[in-house]
Amino acid sequence: MKKYFLIPLFLFLSCQPPTAPVDDPNDPTSFTPKVEITEGPQDNTSSQNRTVKFSWKGNSTETGIKITTEFQFKIKTEDPSTDVWSNWDSSTTFLFEYLDDDKFTFDLKGRTAAGSESDVVSRKFTIDTLPSPAVAIFPVQKFVAKDNSFDLYLHLKNVNALMSMHTIIKYDPTKISVLSVDTVNYFAKKNKGTFFTIIDSINTGRIIVDLGIAMGSPKGLSGAGRILKLKCKNISDNLNTTVEILSAETIARDTSNQTISLKAFAKSTILGK
Repeated sequence: MKKYFLIPLFLFLSCQPPTAPVDDPNDPTSFTPKVEITEGPQDNTSSQNRTVKFSWKGNSTETGIKITTEFQFKIKTEDPSTDVWSNWDSSTTFLFEYLDDDKFTFDLKGRTAAGSESDVVSRKFTIDTLPSPAVAIFPVQKFVAKDNSFDLYLHLKNVNALMSMHTIIKYDPTKISVLSVDTVNYFAKKNKGTFFTIIDSINTGRIIVDLGIAMGSPKGLSGAGRILKLKCKNISDNLNTTVEILSAETIARDTSNQTISLKAFAKSTILGK
C-alpha cells in the first residue's frame, strides 16, 4: 500500500510571503498617496509679514491620473486648541491672513479617492513683527457678525523671568460685550508654574488684570504664549472697534522685582461682517 505525504508541501506553500500589491496604472487608488509643499515659508525661517500663502500638490501616475485627490491642512502653535485639521478638500492653496506673532507649524496630508492617507509633511516658521518683549491682544484682526461670540487673547512675547504684571485692557462696551475672562495655563505649565489672576471691572470698558506666577522651574515665566482668554460678543450693528492694552497702566516685574521694559503693545481690531 502506497503512502503519500502531502503535509510538508502544504506547509511549504502556506509559509510563502504574500505577494506585494502591484501598482495598477489603470487604478490610481492602488498607489501610495504623496504630498509636497510647493510654496510657502521655508522650514525654520522668520517673517515680518502677517500674510502667508501655502501651495501644494499630490502625486499622479505616469499617465497623469491623480493619485492624491484631496488634502487636509492645519496651522498650529504651541496652544493645543489650534491643533485642528481643515476639512478634506481638493484645493491646493490657502492664504493665511492677519497671523499673530508666534511660532507656527503648517501640516499637510492627502488621500486617494479610496481613502488611503499619505504621510504628513510640515513646515515650521515664525511671524515676528513686534520688538521684544511685548504684550498684545490677539488676533490682530477679527471679523464677527452681530450677536456672534468670539475669543481674544492677552499674549506675552519673549518675556524673561516674569513674576508679576498689572495691566488694563480697554474696549468700547457699546460695541462689544465681554462675557468672561479666563486664565490660559498651558504657557505657565511649560515652566511647571501656575498663574494667579485678579480680574476686575468686566463690562465697564476697562478690564483690570493683576497676574502672578507661582512655583515654576526655573522661577518666573519665560518665552511667549497666551495668558488670558476673553470671551466676547458683537453687540453692534456696524462694528469697527479696537481692544487695546493701556501702556501707561502696565507694569511687569521679574523674579528680582526689577521692572521689565516692554517694547511694544499691540491692539486687536474687531470688524463686523
